[in-house]
Amino acid sequence: MFCARRNLHDRRLFGSIRHAHKRFGPTLCLWIGGSVGCIPADRSNELSTIGFKPVPSIPDVHTQDGYSGEDVILSGVVAVLPRSPGSDWLLVQDPIGGEYAGIEVHLHHGFPTLEISVGDVLTIRGRVQSSSGRMVLLVYNIEDIEVTGQTEIEPSRPGPVADWEPYNGVVVAPGAAELLDCGETAGWVRTDLDMDLNLSYLTDPMVLGLGPTSDEIRGVVHGSGDAWLLSPRSAVELGPTPPLEGCPITVTDARITQHRGRFVAPDVVVTAVQPDGTRAFVQDPGGGPLSGLELSGLPGDLSHLFVSDEVTVGGLLRQTDGPVVLTVTHIGPRSESEGVSTDTPDGESWTDWDGALVSIGPLEVSDASNTGRVETTAGIELADPLLQDASLPDRGTWTVQGALRVDLRTEPATLQLLPRSADDWTAHD
Repeated sequence: MFCARRNLHDRRLFGSIRHAHKRFGPTLCLWIGGSVGCIPADRSNELSTIGFKPVPSIPDVHTQDGYSGEDVILSGVVAVLPRSPGSDWLLVQDPIGGEYAGIEVHLHHGFPTLEISVGDVLTIRGRVQSSSGRMVLLVYNIEDIEVTGQTEIEPSRPGPVADWEPYNGVVVAPGAAELLDCGETAGWVRTDLDMDLNLSYLTDPMVLGLGPTSDEIRGVVHGSGDAWLLSPRSAVELGPTPPLEGCPITVTDARITQHRGRFVAPDVVVTAVQPDGTRAFVQDPGGGPLSGLELSGLPGDLSHLFVSDEVTVGGLLRQTDGPVVLTVTHIGPRSESEGVSTDTPDGESWTDWDGALVSIGPLEVSDASNTGRVETTAGIELADPLLQDASLPDRGTWTVQGALRVDLRTEPATLQLLPRSADDWTAHD
């Protein structure tokens, strides 16, 4: 039995509580307004609503006085964006839609076990606060978010708007949009709607070009006045006829044009995978110079890829003075391929072979004493990130194949060759 009381020495209060315990069984008792209120233990969860003010709708939070700083309950609201594990926020919408129907829910902790899917109907208890000039809901406990069902949201049609703030967190169908670039800034595609197209919530990588979309495009509005975003959550929400041409779709095209930003490469071939899943290499099926690309991910992200898989990958293409790297955000279904042939560069344009599967020899290993890498007399360092159960070759002369990494931060450029197994080197005749 737990009791809240003002006077620890009030024997009559203790007697009243003991009497309640005998009459009702285990109870939870509170001193409220000068008297004791007790709730049987099997109904003690009803206390979770004490002090929380029911709100008729999300628009009321934004447009009516009296909610700022208050603890409130929102019932029947709908999640409109998927929540990634550990994310400290989510977006929900009043099912009726329209202006001010969406609200940001900020989580006081990461709540790693909280799973929220698009379309989940929720009851949420939290405190209304002002953040960056807008009302948000701050939730302190994972128990204060309950999934009560599933539904679909019909998109609101805002028409021409000068300010997207009233539609923050709302699923909208804004009409046709003109796609103006390939996603060079943070992967967001610039449009003529005073908002960028954010494709990070798509479930699979999707090629997208330049030009007009159909008027059936839809998505969730979120962001701020500095960068409003429209986030489709599936390829269907991009409409039946999205533009597909005008942006590079092969590694070679992207490398030739020095493209940076959003990039989707369909049907590339996996040539190497690092055992911890943080790095892999892919190549255009035809091979050749400028056809290879290094992939980067978090631990385990790429571990389900295997050499000779044919796969579509999408992400952000970048170069920070070192190798050109694609930070992967999406990986499509895999299929088997015949792989790619191993190229033999002539050594005159090493930078063209960055990320490609190559064979180089003869290489004379001059120093095998450093764990994890060895020097050769050709100025090419052999490194072991892709190896799992093998050591690099000992002193001697070898022909070695592997993924080539070119680091332009030195002059001349540093060259690394990463073999994948002991089968990738043979003693040179």
